[in-house]
Amino acid sequence: MKLISKSNFESLSSFIYEKKYTAVEGKRMRDVLEFTMQNYTKDISLDDISEVAVLTKNAFCKYFKKRTNKNYFRFLNELK
Repeated sequence: MKLISKSNFESLSSFIYEKKYTAVEGKRMRDVLEFTMQNYTKDISLDDISEVAVLTKNAFCKYFKKRTNKNYFRFLNELK
């Protein structure tokens, strides 16, 4: 185990990459996640969540997918 923990490694998947957020993006994502955590037991519509993110529905879908690699409703269903 010691030898393994000290060894160099390289990711086999290009799926994982470092995400960098601006302060505005960080706040937006935090607001989305907080709203989701507080309301996941209720029905959350695309209108509701895009309003929280202060984006159009289409822009929100692209925004969330780009930053999480999954669409919002997949994320919500996994959370439930």
